[in-house]
Amino acid sequence: MTVTPIDLFESSIHLRQGGEIHLVTGTAAIVPRGRWHRIELDVPSNIMAVTLPRGSRLEMRTGA
Repeated sequence: MTVTPIDLFESSIHLRQGGEIHLVTGTAAIVPRGRWHRIELDVPSNIMAVTLPRGSRLEMRTGA
């Protein structure tokens, strides 16, 4: 299975480069509970996201 790099955007002021981190094969990120975040994929990809369903929300993005 090929894993494609993804970009994670998170609202924390602690992240460098304007709240964006680049994840590559074999890496992971933990986003603290209650913190807004989103991911962007450059190409169709296989990813695994583990989350508690309670309080989670999916939003459609426009203009992407």
